Amino acid sequence: MNRRFATIAAFFHEMTHQRYVIPLLHHWMEFATEKSFTWRDLNTLGWPDFSQLWLE
Repeated sequence: MNRRFATIAAFFHEMTHQRYVIPLLHHWMEFATEKSFTWRDLNTLGWPDFSQLWLE
């Protein structure tokens, strides 16, 4: 099991390190607590609507 996990982790590390894949992290809850940004609305998938972002 650990060997399998290490193989998968190495594969994804290489994919992101070579920039074949750039992960988009879905951490909108962190943005909700961030004081410098205000999110007006989330889209239907729960992602922030970047067109509605403003700084306070």
